[in-house]
This record gives sequence, C-alpha cells and structure tokens, in this order.
Amino acid sequence: MIIHGNAVVYLEDMKTTCQERIQNDSVDLSVTSPPYMVEKAYERGMEWPEYLDLLWTAYEEIYRVTKPGGYFVINFGDQARGKALRGTETHTTIPMSVFHWDAGTGFGFELQATRIWRKKFHKMGIPFVCNHYPRPVYDYEHIWTWRKGDGVGKEKVHDRKLSQRGVLEFKGDHPLKRYRSAFPIGLPEWAISVYSDPGDLVYDPFAGSGTTGLAALRLGRRFVGSEIDVELEPLIREVLVT
Repeated sequence: MIIHGNAVVYLEDMKTTCQERIQNDSVDLSVTSPPYMVEKAYERGMEWPEYLDLLWTAYEEIYRVTKPGGYFVINFGDQARGKALRGTETHTTIPMSVFHWDAGTGFGFELQATRIWRKKFHKMGIPFVCNHYPRPVYDYEHIWTWRKGDGVGKEKVHDRKLSQRGVLEFKGDHPLKRYRSAFPIGLPEWAISVYSDPGDLVYDPFAGSGTTGLAALRLGRRFVGSEIDVELEPLIREVLVT
C-alpha cells in the first residue's frame, strides 16, 4: 500500500480493492484506461475471453462503488491485434466500443457522452489518419463518460467550454518523462475538473504509475487506486510526490 496525502494506492487487483477497501456507493468519479492487450508483462498470455472478463469485472465493481449520480470516465482504443486474438487472415481491427457498450449498459450505467482523444502525432507516415498497413495504427482513442442513475437526474458537469468538446487534445505528458503512460496527465485533469468537486473521491482501478492520482491531488480531490504490477511501486511513489 502506498499513501501520500489524500491518495492511497493498493498493490492488488481492483476486485479486491473494490470489495474489501471501498464502501459501496462512495466513489464520486472513476477515471481509468484499461490494459490494451499489447503483451505487457502483466497481461502476457491472456486470452481474448479472459480480457473481456476483465473488462466486465471492472465495470461491475466500478458500478457498485460509484455513488448514485456519480461518473465513470474511461479511455480506450480499438484493438489492433485482431489477427493474433481472433485468428483472422490479415491484420484486423476489433472495435472495442461494442464490448464497452455491452459491459456498461449491462451493469446499469447510462452513457452520458462519447468523445475522441486526438493523440499527438506518433510513428505514423501521415498525421490524423488511420494507417491500416502493414497493421492498424491509430492517432485517436475513445473517451466515454458513464453515469450511474440516482432517480433524480441532476448532473454534476462543470465548465461547458471543456465538457461540450467532442474532440479532445491534452497538454502535458507523464510527470516523469522517462515513463510512457497510457495517457498524459491532462486527460485525468480534464475528467476530474468536469465531473467532480473539490474533496470528492476519485478512483482508478488500473492506476499504472499513478497519473490519475497525481491529477486528483493537484485538483484537491481524494484518491484511491489499484495496481496489480507491484514493480511499479517505486514509480508510483515518485509520481505522487512530483
């Protein structure tokens, strides 16, 4: 366990954290980016059904701990390893929106907004295109906002200049330049600013190196994270005090 100020990160799977550490209906906002199945050490050997089970488990646990009227912002990309995962003839794309929609609505979330994160130009021949050969490469990812119903319908959405944008670009990189994170710190800062108030509890079930935690602390929120890769402990500690 790592504690710094109003942030705590548990070095365990998110199911354990949600069932043993977090009370039901207590989280104001969750912000995360799930594993992408790109053969990192903690997901190596994972089969496609196992991955889908992980997504469903994440949605189930997050729904249970989210306050009525609370939000869940998730960043995900379409899966480019379709050939390896589904055995197709050529490299192919798996549209992950289908699976996120099924999981989110299956547990009761309401999809409040869909957005596109236009990423920085990176290893592509032409900017702002879908490069499909020799394999799919994308310069965009999805950002969806889910809401847990409260029977009232009162929304907690701040700053319309930020909340109404459908195509997002974020300034800032990971706080430690040597580490390549799934998203820049501007992404969780945007989500936290739009969908929570100071003092609210923010949760990240796939905390990684702690970027969401740092954003929460900077913006005066409380934070709980789960990270199964214990080798990231020194990095998380360093990030949270940055």
